[in-house]
Amino acid sequence: MQSELAAASRGRRKRALEMVIPLGLTVELQHAVAALLGDEDPFLRVSAIEALATVDGDLTRQVLRDALLSLPPREREVVT
Repeated sequence: MQSELAAASRGRRKRALEMVIPLGLTVELQHAVAALLGDEDPFLRVSAIEALATVDGDLTRQVLRDALLSLPPREREVVT
């Protein structure tokens, strides 16, 4: 799953990210999911934020805080 989250294909990254929460893998894959916060696709960035928001931890809180501060206003509206 980690390799799919880092795949060159946007579709593969999207499908992998869509499976992270239902499979309960967000904690195990939080670093790979966090890497998607820098993706060029705004929908993947928002989905990554939504997935990370299901994990309670210092790392995810910091990553989410940084991501929210760096998001363009439209994307910020979607996730807040």
